[in-house]
Amino acid sequence: ERGIHVLETPQGWQMQVRQDVLPHVAHLAPYAEIPEGSKRTLALVLYKEPARQADIIKIQGNKAYAYVKKLESMGLIKSVKKGHTKILVLTGEFEKYFGERKETLRKKLQFALDREDAKAGKITRMQLGAAAPRSMRRVS
Repeated sequence: ERGIHVLETPQGWQMQVRQDVLPHVAHLAPYAEIPEGSKRTLALVLYKEPARQADIIKIQGNKAYAYVKKLESMGLIKSVKKGHTKILVLTGEFEKYFGERKETLRKKLQFALDREDAKAGKITRMQLGAAAPRSMRRVS
């Protein structure tokens, strides 16, 4: 019996490590499981980079402090103290982890947000033109 098996999921076919083997190989992919809240924080930093931690906290609430700390410990973001807040930026490790440049991922995120807004019947920044202030965009 092999350590990897192939399964069909609603999203398509996937290769997965067998559960009994996982503890022996989990260290090979230390960031495989980023918690959902941390993923949202990472998306916000990607979207707003450089992002003010105070802005992230306003959007996600106080729990975002722990998300930022977790992402920093994983090496995906770094922070620089500026006044009473921190400025958050993505690291090279972020690009290695996701296998794409952050600019490419930012464009994909913008496209997904525009599609979501279009489905909801909202006016997007693209429709308003590049001069539309970012404050007119909804970030979830």
